[in-house]
Amino acid sequence: MWDGAAFVQWMTDNRDKIYERQPLSRGVKEECQKIDSESGYALVSFELTEEHLNFLSRVHGGIVALMLDEVSGIASIAYAGHRFKGTVESKISFFRSLRAGKVVAEATVVHASSSMLFVEATVSDENGQIAAKSTSTFAVAKSPPNNDQSGLAGGYV
Repeated sequence: MWDGAAFVQWMTDNRDKIYERQPLSRGVKEECQKIDSESGYALVSFELTEEHLNFLSRVHGGIVALMLDEVSGIASIAYAGHRFKGTVESKISFFRSLRAGKVVAEATVVHASSSMLFVEATVSDENGQIAAKSTSTFAVAKSPPNNDQSGLAGGYV
């Protein structure tokens, strides 16, 4: 299990490396605010601009899905560490539209088995109004990998 503060530091220290392999994260200006590895909790902020909007001048649903997957994945990695493998499935409910600006996403691991994590996440506007909620399942290995190349986040660590 990761220490939450250490994981936030790792994300900060390796931001360029992460963005190189995952440029969509750079585009939404992802910033880890808080991580608790013991409970599997993550709080991440995003800064959205006009390029993230659809033709109705609202944040595109695909961008909302990206933010929910990002925060859920971070909570899962914090909880499972090197056992993390990836998203198995995700369901999103959209409640209200978002506009460009600062957006906050939170995720919590609500159940863990030997091979799966179940995560709930929300995306809220700058006033704290929930715009969307997801439930996701993530695969985890029963034991950490034996080599660094197949480890956490595609071998970042």
